[in-house]
Amino acid sequence: MVFTLILQTLAYFGIISNVPTPPWGVDQAPASLPPFPNPPSELWGYANGIYEANVGHGLNVTNGRRVNVKVLGGNWTNPDGSLLAHILPGIGGDQGYKDAATFHQDIRQTMQFVSDNKYGYVRLKGYRSGVNVWVIITVETDSVANLKFNNRLLYSVAMFKGDTVMAPIWALGPSEHTPTL
Repeated sequence: MVFTLILQTLAYFGIISNVPTPPWGVDQAPASLPPFPNPPSELWGYANGIYEANVGHGLNVTNGRRVNVKVLGGNWTNPDGSLLAHILPGIGGDQGYKDAATFHQDIRQTMQFVSDNKYGYVRLKGYRSGVNVWVIITVETDSVANLKFNNRLLYSVAMFKGDTVMAPIWALGPSEHTPTL
């Protein structure tokens, strides 16, 4: 029964064909599926980066055109606006690709925390449509003052303006102050 429901759902959304339409209406979900969870999130700050956006260093690939865009610098700030870290220039960049409709972001950055001058390795993976960029962010660091970034899934909907990107950084999941069961 579950397999049938999966096939009907895939057919309903046009992913596969030659399967009967699902037994529920367009505006209702099947009764057997739970509602989609809304994970808790917490604002952890903002990122402002500058990229060499006008020079893509393009390369044709099977699914489109891959680019190599340099990171020219930037900052991460805390929610109160105080400086958290500098995005180091010339280390990392965007090596995403553009297919027929979407730019697939694949960004690496290195940041240096101002609290202890330790480094953080940042990876941003997502896609860009128009001026908006939706990314999942991960950070690795040995900065004792910033260990909260390790093993946390961060999310952002950023906005490009010229060669600058502005992005709120949200931590997904329970707050670091939320007790676990």
